[in-house]
Amino acid sequence: MRSFKILVVDDVEAFRRLVLLLLQQRAEFQVIQASDGLEAVRRAEELQPDLILLDIGLPNLNGIDVARRVGKLVPSAKILFLSQESSPEVVREALSLGVQGYVLKLSVHSDLLPAIEAVLGGERFVSSGLEFSEGTDAQDPDPPFQNRRGRLAFVSPLKLEKSFRQILSFSEEMEVRGLRPESKVLSFEIVSPPPEVIGALRLAPREQVIRLQRVRVADSFPMGVESSFLWARLFPDLPRRFDPGKSLYRALADVYGMQVAVADEVAEVGVATSEEAQLLQISSGSPIFKFSRISYIHGGQPVEYVESYYRGDRYKIVQRLRQ
Repeated sequence: MRSFKILVVDDVEAFRRLVLLLLQQRAEFQVIQASDGLEAVRRAEELQPDLILLDIGLPNLNGIDVARRVGKLVPSAKILFLSQESSPEVVREALSLGVQGYVLKLSVHSDLLPAIEAVLGGERFVSSGLEFSEGTDAQDPDPPFQNRRGRLAFVSPLKLEKSFRQILSFSEEMEVRGLRPESKVLSFEIVSPPPEVIGALRLAPREQVIRLQRVRVADSFPMGVESSFLWARLFPDLPRRFDPGKSLYRALADVYGMQVAVADEVAEVGVATSEEAQLLQISSGSPIFKFSRISYIHGGQPVEYVESYYRGDRYKIVQRLRQ
């Protein structure tokens, strides 16, 4: 049996572990890893892999540039993009490099092994999350990708499911999906609470709160904006001890021993203001989801009130109902 050397390139360790677990199903796969773009180029040149599973949102050198360099240094290596990004512009650019395929991270469980099998067999593969239809791009006599369903047609990105069945921080939710969470901090300060926060947290008169405002990002793509309000009296040194680029819930549990146990969350639909649109990199008036949440620790004490808004083109609400 011929063996194949596969280089897995992703800077999220949890996602690399998931990919390795899937690849272990095939004895003929010899797996090596890289966690950033420059390391990927170096390891590809040094180890001459048969196949590279390549993320796009990489540190130091993005996946598009990695593919360009590797195509010149190791022309025999086949490249299969494995990315969360499904916007038409990014996918077009990736496929224009002459790579062998593109798999969406949201479809990794179902698509990864079939994609690898197709690519190593000399075929090309594009994840089913990017729809195909006969006759698309009909004036192009030599489209870059074909499969049994026809030529490639670009559609709106896949949407992440927002479930109310489990309490997860944004960071935890993105890591579970194999995406790299990041945060852009807008403010982190002690303030006087607005009326809705006073009522939600049952604050005493003149009680102050810590306000943490962040743009939440997944694989370098802005997903939403969150404003968290917490009791300053319970967490007086939070601005000093907490890295706002990390998971707040983990910090509350690890540093203060307070585990969020229950949350009440309300979802509404709205349209983005010009300021909100600018932060989310969408057009003003685009649909957004607006969430408000009160988080409680064991014993029923409210410790956090959150107001957030998320892109309507990136999320859908999912709820399981029972009779």
